Amino acid sequence: MTDQLPELEPMDDAQGATLNQDAGAMGAAAGAPVSPMLPPGLAAPAYNLNADKEYYRFLFSGVVMTIGCLMPFGPEWDMAGYKTLSGALCLVVGIGMIWSWWGAISVNRFRGANLKWVAFSLAPLLIMLFGMMRAFELPAVVDFGKAGKPMPSGWGEFFSSFFAFNDAPSQEKADNFVRAFGSGKFVVFLGAFFAEFSMLLGVFGGAKTARKQAAAAKAARAASSAARKR
Repeated sequence: MTDQLPELEPMDDAQGATLNQDAGAMGAAAGAPVSPMLPPGLAAPAYNLNADKEYYRFLFSGVVMTIGCLMPFGPEWDMAGYKTLSGALCLVVGIGMIWSWWGAISVNRFRGANLKWVAFSLAPLLIMLFGMMRAFELPAVVDFGKAGKPMPSGWGEFFSSFFAFNDAPSQEKADNFVRAFGSGKFVVFLGAFFAEFSMLLGVFGGAKTARKQAAAAKAARAASSAARKR
């Protein structure tokens, strides 16, 4: 005999208004603007209409690094990146990026701790970069070539093979190298690189905004001075 569960009733406008009031009070306490019109129900995860786009870039970087650490770091499919020491370090940085910037998006404010995790992303970037510098000397990559599997001899041949979309043998070369080297390493590198690239975009964007604000303030002072002279 199965239990008969009553259907859930939709949240009415009164409940939505209560949530809006609670969200407004929390935003005021945090010093961050909150949209006055929020739909009834729970807020979307890691989403804020007022948050800057740089926050989402950093969050996305952390997600990419975390996914890369869950992918293989070698030819064995079960050799996930987090099972290695370097991969575990990269996973911690990826989770830290997700955790810190998820919170920044929620309150539309970041602190120094958030930028520290962006600085820590240099570690995965350098680890993967140094590994790529000697990628074709790694035992797993060399063993793939000795086993008779077609492999590129260097990065130039790899990229030419990777982007040869209509050439199946060249694509096989690129796929074999990615399998031997570890697809997760490429993903972690891309996530860490995007984090630092987003940091540069934020710095240049902030400098541009500061120049515009300074020019606007100078123009306002000039207009005020001209008005007083009249």
